[in-house]
Amino acid sequence: MIRLVPITRKNLKPALKIAYSIFPGKKERAHIKKWYAISASNTSSKYFTFLRYFIAYSGKTPAGITGIYQFHRDPDAWLGYYGVIKEMRRKGIGGAILRKTMELAKRRKVKNLRIYATSKKAFALYKKNKFKKTKTQKWLIINGKKIFKYPQGSVFYIKKLR
Repeated sequence: MIRLVPITRKNLKPALKIAYSIFPGKKERAHIKKWYAISASNTSSKYFTFLRYFIAYSGKTPAGITGIYQFHRDPDAWLGYYGVIKEMRRKGIGGAILRKTMELAKRRKVKNLRIYATSKKAFALYKKNKFKKTKTQKWLIINGKKIFKYPQGSVFYIKKLR
């Protein structure tokens, strides 16, 4: 059974430790720290209607991380910094965390859940969970402003939720 626990100020340090073990790159760490801090503070953002990250537990054991964010005036949401701790992989936990995150998106009445990834193992998981490939993007652009450059080799997926 997978349980998602929101990241708060109290569990921010262990959440960052888990995330850094899954995403070891310097650039990724900087983004993770920024977005997790916003999520932990539970404050609003000029870009997001909803931004929330979670530690995923299998029983009492931390198994991974996941997140969901939605931009203002966008019926779709994005899966953010989702991953499974190395020791917990190949046990069906990744799919279970993904399904829990999709349930959360459905409760928020999100139209589609979008994902971008660079890992071939992730591609297989998304296909298995009926995500469809969609057009590639180089930049996240909001109100005409380039906000984030997607990593080279990113593949984009979408799943209809309603």
